Amino acid sequence: MRFRSFVIWKRSVNFHLTYWKDLLPVLPILCVPIFGDLLQSILISQKVNGRNILPWQAVQRSWSLFPPFFFMKIYFEGAAILWSLVPIYGIFMGIKYRLYWAMASNVIVFEGLSGENGRKRCRELIDNYSRGMGVSTLVTVPALLMAALVLIWTAAGTINEPFYIYGFWTLMALLVWVGFLGSGAVNTFLYLETIGKDPG
Repeated sequence: MRFRSFVIWKRSVNFHLTYWKDLLPVLPILCVPIFGDLLQSILISQKVNGRNILPWQAVQRSWSLFPPFFFMKIYFEGAAILWSLVPIYGIFMGIKYRLYWAMASNVIVFEGLSGENGRKRCRELIDNYSRGMGVSTLVTVPALLMAALVLIWTAAGTINEPFYIYGFWTLMALLVWVGFLGSGAVNTFLYLETIGKDPG
């Protein structure tokens, strides 16, 4: 299962490296929290549906879908925050609600569902179909990647001091990519894996 989670992250890397010229005009928008998730789902859906990437058309569609999408996100985030007030058990429930949160952009883009139907579908995807891949892909793998990068940076800096500076800026760039661009794309590739659709 963890191997499949690494494959999903690899797809995210390949998507950004392959289409970086198409994504460059909307790069600042992709880094906007919440809105960037929706925009990436739309951009990936363009490729999955066999079309060219049309970034400005994707931005327009994002604006039209944003209000119902935002309310889905707020609902799940609010529930996660409330669960975090409950000792121990609340941690696990908080993680689960954030996994539902991660599916929201895909449910609204690929299935056209929002409101209660959309929230129900987000729960269904994580509870019935992801088979633990949600936690592995969205929590475990990025944590392992970041830990590995910190260890490599520390070891390289010990061998050669200038690597501390180079490694620091590389680490910062990767943190931005994982936190914004990478995680947004991974949400969508996880969704496609969950429903058994080949992302191409």
